[in-house]
Amino acid sequence: MRNNRVKRVLDVSVAALLSTYTIYEKILKPELTVTFFASFLFLAFIAAYAVIDNYCHKLHTFESLFCLVIAAVMVIGDSFKNYGSFYMICGNPFSDAVLDSLFEGFGKNLSILQGKIGNAIMMVASLARFGGYFCILSLFLKALHAVCEKKWGESVLSPLADKLCRGKIYWKVFFVLAIAWLPFLIINAPGFVSRDASWQINQFMGMTGYTTHHPVFSTWCIGVLVWLGQTLVSYKFGLFLFVLVQYVTLDFILTYCIFTVSQWKVSRLYVLFITLTCAIIPCFGTMVTSVIKDTMYCALFALYILQLLSFLREHRAGDVPMKRLIWIAVLSLLVSLGRNNGIYCVIPTDVLLICVLLFGKNKKQRWQKTGLILLSFVLFFGFNVFQSRVLHVTKGSVAEALSLPFQQTARFVTEYPGDVLPEEREIIDKVLDYDHLSDNYNPLCSDNVKATYRGDNSALLAYFKVWFKQFFRHPLCYLSATIHQTYPAFYPDHSNTRSYAPFSASDNKDVPLSGFPIGQVLIMGYAMGLSLIPVVSWWVNPVMYIWAFILMLFGSWGRKERLEWLIWLPCIIHLLTVIAGPAIINHPRYLYPVSWSVLWIGAYVLERKREQVTNETH
Repeated sequence: MRNNRVKRVLDVSVAALLSTYTIYEKILKPELTVTFFASFLFLAFIAAYAVIDNYCHKLHTFESLFCLVIAAVMVIGDSFKNYGSFYMICGNPFSDAVLDSLFEGFGKNLSILQGKIGNAIMMVASLARFGGYFCILSLFLKALHAVCEKKWGESVLSPLADKLCRGKIYWKVFFVLAIAWLPFLIINAPGFVSRDASWQINQFMGMTGYTTHHPVFSTWCIGVLVWLGQTLVSYKFGLFLFVLVQYVTLDFILTYCIFTVSQWKVSRLYVLFITLTCAIIPCFGTMVTSVIKDTMYCALFALYILQLLSFLREHRAGDVPMKRLIWIAVLSLLVSLGRNNGIYCVIPTDVLLICVLLFGKNKKQRWQKTGLILLSFVLFFGFNVFQSRVLHVTKGSVAEALSLPFQQTARFVTEYPGDVLPEEREIIDKVLDYDHLSDNYNPLCSDNVKATYRGDNSALLAYFKVWFKQFFRHPLCYLSATIHQTYPAFYPDHSNTRSYAPFSASDNKDVPLSGFPIGQVLIMGYAMGLSLIPVVSWWVNPVMYIWAFILMLFGSWGRKERLEWLIWLPCIIHLLTVIAGPAIINHPRYLYPVSWSVLWIGAYVLERKREQVTNETH
């Protein structure tokens, strides 16, 4: 008994020490007068671990695995944020050469020794930081368990949740969202026009030709309303008309989603939470008032995930109504047409859905239901044929799809110019502007590099042969290029939550800079203020919802729920397309389809947890 107590004290002390070190390195180290505060923080962590351990059991295996993965993500993110490489983890591979120049007067051997010692210290420090992150994440999950088990704060929030969920919840949620977004609508009027949307408007107005770089369907949706408003009143009114229609449509969609979740076996507090999330978090109000194709795509993708969740619930109950498959078929088509990467999320998911329909236990109307899903495929590919043969839409550049390999080549040329053979340089130059690759290389965004693509698709085969050879020559360089561009999608300590600034269309001289400048400053201050408040900053950060998605994904693996791949698959594929894309930093909108969907996935997981507890008690 005494040995167990001593072991427990040692475990808590080590965990508190690692947590304190991580916080000290992360936040407090720049200040020189915080030694006392760091000591106080150490004692606070000891108290926190001791108290919380009394309230909850050990973490599940999948939760521990999640903490390990996210701790590794944080260490890697710290390294790339501060040094742009794995320097904090494995030291600087060029440290010997750098220190040779610094310690030239003291001899080469001394410089090499100092370089290796410095690398070793950096690796040990990163290992300690990894342990600290793991302990902090474990502490957070244990605290979350304690809050849920003891129902802390329920007495304060329950009356508000009861008022929301009692009576006509649909219209209550609808007007809550409408009122919460109204300041954004007024201040940003007639609407933020993104550069992509301005190009789409130009295409619809006939100023430029259609290209597949932007989905024709979304171009029509934007262009028709802007053209109608311009015909009736003015170009400003056309922009506002589109924003107003989008405002109402998104309100109906999210209200429907929240209303559907409220009918499940979930706590009313959770319904209140997702309602407040959609109402308070600035990204919703900003996206609703932006003329951009991503807003409706995010809403349709989230609605698509909700229908798949409803399908899982009904399939488990033994009867999936035909209306559910109609919903899924229509949304499959709209998601596929809404963005170019939508089809990659839909096809594998719907193929899996067809397999469930054909080979699952529920055989009722399986051929009719399968036919509905196949019909959405036929309509999508039929529309593609129509736009190419009838509308003569020009194919967009393949550079967008090749952003990641182009970025990897640019980093290779920047870091290892001496390792590029003359014949390899010639082949690369046929695809990209080799002489300016290093100058154009931005590790966080590949736009400058892909802009140098020469457009000769016939040279790509030879290019990829060189690409493979250089990969095996310096694989860490390719990995660094990938992580440096994509780590903001999983690393919350990065300013990737800003709102969109207003743009004006380059070819439309009468397009105004949108809204009221003073009001926009207030909105930006509101968004930045929320991001600076402890805990609340996690709530408004889209990366935290990606973390929640990963946690629930691990939990699903632990439950061995194979059918749940219907909801994991489209979200994973979407994240993979984001990783393969040109940029994530300053474009949090790419994460919104998954982060919004997490709200409904969380409700489904909580319902399954409640059912599991109920079955165990009986």
